[in-house]
Amino acid sequence: MSDRRRCALLGFGHIAATTHLPALAACGITPVAILETNPERQALARQMLPQASVYGALQPLLAQTAPELVDVCTPPHLHAAQVQQALRAGAHVLCEKPLVTELQQLHALVQQARAAGRVLGCVHNWTAAPIVRAVGRLIAEGSLGALQHIDARTARTQPAAAAGAAHSWRGDPQLAGGGIVFDHGWHGMSILLRWAGGRPTQVDAQLATRRHHHLAVEDSCEARIKFAGGV
Repeated sequence: MSDRRRCALLGFGHIAATTHLPALAACGITPVAILETNPERQALARQMLPQASVYGALQPLLAQTAPELVDVCTPPHLHAAQVQQALRAGAHVLCEKPLVTELQQLHALVQQARAAGRVLGCVHNWTAAPIVRAVGRLIAEGSLGALQHIDARTARTQPAAAAGAAHSWRGDPQLAGGGIVFDHGWHGMSILLRWAGGRPTQVDAQLATRRHHHLAVEDSCEARIKFAGGV
């Protein structure tokens, strides 16, 4: 990018403030614009990034700041439309998971990004973990022999940060797109797709709410997945 500082951050929730900001700073990038509708989070954004302009709507932000990179950290139900607008404005886009909540949205955004010659990426931070990279190297080198089975388990004792609050979007299927599968299963699947070396050909899954019954989404999932490579 010609000006690495021209970045816009959409959403200023917990993940944006505590994870994305430090990651951007490590790359020498400081957002010039923030999109946030919550007054308390707007105030925090102004406190943490006094040099950035804070907006309550996306279109004025894009028109007035012309960012080269847009980092999307809003709730999932907003992702598709915001990514579409950012690409249309000529920006490269990094989006928090899940990238979209419907498959047809994914196809449309991929086509739009390719036509615009822009990079569209989704956060897959687990794939950068040292242990995940180490296992990937062993598989690629053939040190483990022919891969036949992967047993992946993730245990959480509580929902993600603030998910238990009555106002949290994570407990609303209309805003989140789903429960633990959308919010956390995204990480596991991104790793399995890399390790298995093929696309899923069969999925058998059972979703349930076993503990957090106050949420309108599932809190557990058991799945058996067959991949094209035979895993």
